[in-house]
Amino acid sequence: MALRGLFAPVWLTSWTNWMRDLVPQQVMGGYYVRRLAMITTAIIVAGLGGSFFVTWWEGIAAPSDAYSFLLIGGALVFTFAGSLFVAQAREPYLPAAPASGRPALSILTEPLRDRNFSQLLRFLFL
Repeated sequence: MALRGLFAPVWLTSWTNWMRDLVPQQVMGGYYVRRLAMITTAIIVAGLGGSFFVTWWEGIAAPSDAYSFLLIGGALVFTFAGSLFVAQAREPYLPAAPASGRPALSILTEPLRDRNFSQLLRFLFL
């Protein structure tokens, strides 16, 4: 959980920018409504299915084992399903960025030379 929290800004920023590129502005609201509805439906189905599984398992073996199988199975199913959905997403071709002629290190360190941004980074770090 700590590693997930540590890297959350990286993947969340990447995900947000990627979705902004993939979803057109005029359908963005409807897209996120449908996405939230599908996620909610999946959670309801998984929760009900898991409760039925635990009830069924109690008649066969120790109830504590059911939760282990449920967590491992759920993690595997949702990991593979999520990977399949992301793999089917097609990214639009973006125009090539204009050449600046500046070294990449100079471009990456430019925000650090801004006094206000440096103060913000120090504040967030502490």
